[in-house]
Amino acid sequence: MSEQQPTKTVTVIERNRTSARRRRRLVARVLKGNNSGEQFEVGLALVKIGRSRECEITLDDPSVSRVHAELHHEKKGFELRDYSSHNGTFINERPVRLAHVRPGDVIRCGSAELELVEVTDMEVPLASENHFGQLIGASEAMREVFVSLQTFARTDLNVLVTGETGTGKELTARALHDGSARANHPFLVVDCGALHPSLASSALFGHAKGAFTGADRAVAGVFEQAHLGTVFLDEVGELELGLQQMLLRVLELRKVSRLGEQILRPFDVRVIAATHRNLGRMLNINRFREDLYFRLVEGQIELPPLRARVDDIALLVDRMLEPERKVEPPVTQVTPDALRTLCAHPWPGNVRELRNVIRTASVIARSQGQGEIASEHLRFAATGRKSITLDELIEKGSYDKLIEIVDMAVYSKALAAHGGRITPAAESIGVGRKRFRTRMIELGLLKPNEDDGE
Repeated sequence: MSEQQPTKTVTVIERNRTSARRRRRLVARVLKGNNSGEQFEVGLALVKIGRSRECEITLDDPSVSRVHAELHHEKKGFELRDYSSHNGTFINERPVRLAHVRPGDVIRCGSAELELVEVTDMEVPLASENHFGQLIGASEAMREVFVSLQTFARTDLNVLVTGETGTGKELTARALHDGSARANHPFLVVDCGALHPSLASSALFGHAKGAFTGADRAVAGVFEQAHLGTVFLDEVGELELGLQQMLLRVLELRKVSRLGEQILRPFDVRVIAATHRNLGRMLNINRFREDLYFRLVEGQIELPPLRARVDDIALLVDRMLEPERKVEPPVTQVTPDALRTLCAHPWPGNVRELRNVIRTASVIARSQGQGEIASEHLRFAATGRKSITLDELIEKGSYDKLIEIVDMAVYSKALAAHGGRITPAAESIGVGRKRFRTRMIELGLLKPNEDDGE
């Protein structure tokens, strides 16, 4: 066997970080409708537009859905997302479901019209630490989330945590609990998606002895058990409507009645809910109760997908390798090529998928007697997703968004197929190396000053 060439190690470098980032501050001015002339602040990370008084931009117009659309801030500016509204959302009279908006654009919700006006830049605070509870991340996206977590942890507000599957919603809920005054009291998790319909009421609210066949003893529900603590309702969007109504009543009364009895038992809990579904869209198609929605969304945190925080992958991998360093023989690090391959992957399963990939790669590397993970040790599971049609891509939003989706898939796949090496990846799709590198930087797959290999 030929002697292996020494490989470089990957070091997580702590860079100088700012305590805030600049964000454009916009106002939405109502041009047409019953609110004509009113102005609303659009400086928040997430702004809901709708007829409901709980929306940040309230449009008193019968043609507007209760929660019609949302404006969400991201790196490139603001993104407008329609919530399956009854009368549609338009930008400059073009129907959209998801699209970027810019100052000067006119948004029409039903028959009400808004104009976005840029006022000034605003500073968004960023946490100085690269962790909050068990969540870690040095990227601006995560450090902005940490500031929100610090703020909400000091309150008793009910919080909705949203984000794609695998982004860390339960860890976020746990971090909120551990950082709150309730930290020394119970933190109980209810997986709403796994609740059997016939047992869901009992699990949430408890039951008396003899309440149903097999109820041989009285059992307290999760709200009683978590008294003075926190209840985490994971995948709350899976609750059927009848159970939503029961949950709303319990949350409003702050008292619970076990199945089979009439006694109201008081409790004191904070509720944190999470879902990967769009509850605003479910609300408009009558699959989620509006009153429960706003009871749960006193505060909201949206977790970024891993592909939007590629800067954090090295830090996450370093943390995931900690237990692998304690096993003999230890696996201590990843090679630079392996790290580039990891950064190029689109991560549909987010941090959960990354953890699985690192665990599998560690096993393979160890079986080969190697103490580091190389590109050939990485195994990416098939997503099982069906092919997407051109029409489905177009529905995702603007032309720019469409091109971004396609380029992200093409460039990531090419880079992963060639171990993170730019030159052969560029050749494989028929573009020049310089153009390939420039587009990678635009897509956030590579930093401008980063060594990109060959």
